[in-house]
Amino acid sequence: MTAEKQNKIIPGVTVNDEISSLLINQPSMLNLLIESDYIAFSVQTIPDNLVFHIQTFDISSLKTRAEKETGIEKLLMENEWLKKNYASVHVGISNHLLTIVPDKFYDAAQSDLFINFNIEVPEKSSVRTDELNILSSKLIYACSQKIEDSLRLYYQNCKINHATTLLLQSLAVAAENDSLIVYVEPHRVQFIIFSEGKLKFYNCFLYQAAADYAYFLLNVCKQLNLDSEKIKVVLYGEVVKNSDIFNITYKYIRNVSFGGRPNGKNYSAAFDFPAHFYFNLFSL
Repeated sequence: MTAEKQNKIIPGVTVNDEISSLLINQPSMLNLLIESDYIAFSVQTIPDNLVFHIQTFDISSLKTRAEKETGIEKLLMENEWLKKNYASVHVGISNHLLTIVPDKFYDAAQSDLFINFNIEVPEKSSVRTDELNILSSKLIYACSQKIEDSLRLYYQNCKINHATTLLLQSLAVAAENDSLIVYVEPHRVQFIIFSEGKLKFYNCFLYQAAADYAYFLLNVCKQLNLDSEKIKVVLYGEVVKNSDIFNITYKYIRNVSFGGRPNGKNYSAAFDFPAHFYFNLFSL
């Protein structure tokens, strides 16, 4: 890594509708996605839900939790789009610090116990619970208290969810029965299967290299007794053909395709990137 990139937030993709200067004067909604190594946001009009602006940022050079918390707050203070006044703000926290509990087993007084049974929750974290109504479940997750406080400071009435909550609810409507959905993020991959609109399988793993991803893909297929010649794999996230992730997937799975965008929104014609990109952001 070059000295210039150390401990910095690196701007990534910016896609802007050519009439965004006019659209921003309409009532607008900000959707903000915060991952451990990555931040993205989109802006859409209200009430016609036209998404007309998107920006991404790489924060992987911020190594410690404190550096990331400070960097995120700095971005909230300084980015011209994030400083604007919005009619509504929706934030998605994306991390692996989550567990899903069916409603019939859930007890609000035991939220900390549920998540600590599966995950080592970092110090100075808040434990939050999302409703997964379409799946009759609760998603319990940990979030940096510092990041949550910063969000409440800059967007007092913002709505905060785990990104996986909105991802699962969007996919539950559109997913093909018993297909294996693979959502690829920087250093994290989620494996999801729905059957008749109900969540049949969910797990997520942290990975560093494509070989790690291959191990988790094969392990999930083995665990679920999935026939690599018959199972349909649908890829989401910023993964492209001829990438290591795609090539490994296609090496072991015969039927591989890419997903599309979430329903319920309209998208600027300027968004000429693949339709399976930024699905978790557009699900907010």
